[in-house]
Amino acid sequence: MLKAWKKSMKMLLTVTGLLIWISGCGSSSNDFPKLGGQEAISAFADSKSIQITGDIDDVNTFSDVIADENNVGEVREHGIINNRIAYSVDGEERFYIAFCDFDEEDEVVKTKNYPWSTTYTYYDMDGKRLGYAQDRVLFKGDDEDEWYVMVFMDTEGNMKNYYIEPYDDWGHDWAKSGAGVFNMDREKVGEISLELTNNFTHSFSIGMELGDAAEELSELDRVAIYWRCVSEMNKSYERE
Repeated sequence: MLKAWKKSMKMLLTVTGLLIWISGCGSSSNDFPKLGGQEAISAFADSKSIQITGDIDDVNTFSDVIADENNVGEVREHGIINNRIAYSVDGEERFYIAFCDFDEEDEVVKTKNYPWSTTYTYYDMDGKRLGYAQDRVLFKGDDEDEWYVMVFMDTEGNMKNYYIEPYDDWGHDWAKSGAGVFNMDREKVGEISLELTNNFTHSFSIGMELGDAAEELSELDRVAIYWRCVSEMNKSYERE
């Protein structure tokens, strides 16, 4: 009964928000210039500031991508069990990311040098691998405790020069503490912010300020960061 009431209220809030937007009192992704084609892809790849939204109550997340105050396309998750997330421009999917299945061709990401966990594989629309992101232990504390950070790799498994690390040392909670972008000298160059914007509807906003890392972290890496953030939000604010 409570769930039905909450969903009814959520629909009412959605309609109310739409009426506010129509009356010109609200803001949306339509407030930003919309780019298309290669211009949109390049703007996304080169941007230092990215804003993407989501909703925990959605089975599959989707959002417009706002990069340096331009609307540069859409991210949309597909599937439930073997799900993936795709980036689209002008209604056409340009690449997608899926969880790594560790077949023979993926042996490149099975490193013996570092403990590792979840791995994401990047694909073009023909299924060709374009790179990876992975949770990996890079450093150990004085007490030999291990903690995982998110690293990014090319098709040969070579790590890029930047990684994402949550500020929460104890629970590694991205959602409630945020995360930093660091170079391999462990210097902070940027920030990932996660915010629950509406406690009732479970809407959230994810911001990326990439700083110096913007030169190296591609549009694929940025979508992988977003997907990881969505997972963190779902984990920390479970559906009631």
